[in-house]
Amino acid sequence: MVYQSGPQAPGQYTTDDTMDADLGKTYLLDDGLYRYVKLDAAVTNAGGKLLVHTLTSGLITGAVAETTTAANPRKAGVVPITGDIAATTTLAIGTRLLVQLSGTSSVRIAATTTVGPTSLASSTTSGAAGAIATTADATSSVGSYIGYATNTAAAAAAGDPVTCVLGIVA
Repeated sequence: MVYQSGPQAPGQYTTDDTMDADLGKTYLLDDGLYRYVKLDAAVTNAGGKLLVHTLTSGLITGAVAETTTAANPRKAGVVPITGDIAATTTLAIGTRLLVQLSGTSSVRIAATTTVGPTSLASSTTSGAAGAIATTADATSSVGSYIGYATNTAAAAAAGDPVTCVLGIVA
């Protein structure tokens, strides 16, 4: 089920647990789909990082963390760089926020050579996306596809955010 009004605006975050009944819910907002989640671990330089679901007894509960697994299919969303969240914001364990699933966003990139249009999936660089470059990659990565990069110039450094059109399956 998709809801129309989120527990907070994209770019806001809190450690208050009063809205925990909404964890894992998906919201359709003006600029795309979002999911309300809670961090299982602190995330440094959070803006633009890709987060994945951490499972409890094999179930998605709304808890998320960074991943260092290439082509991780448990993608939860991207931390938006907006509002109170900058590219350099550190979010504490237990932070609740909306992560973006669809629409135009900034996503941290694992390699400076990634130039759009390029399909993206999680990479071995913590919280960063990497290109799905080869047929073999594409075959094993189809379930981990997060969207495509639209940047026309290479990123200045690995870990920098680039523009991406997200298409994460809710």
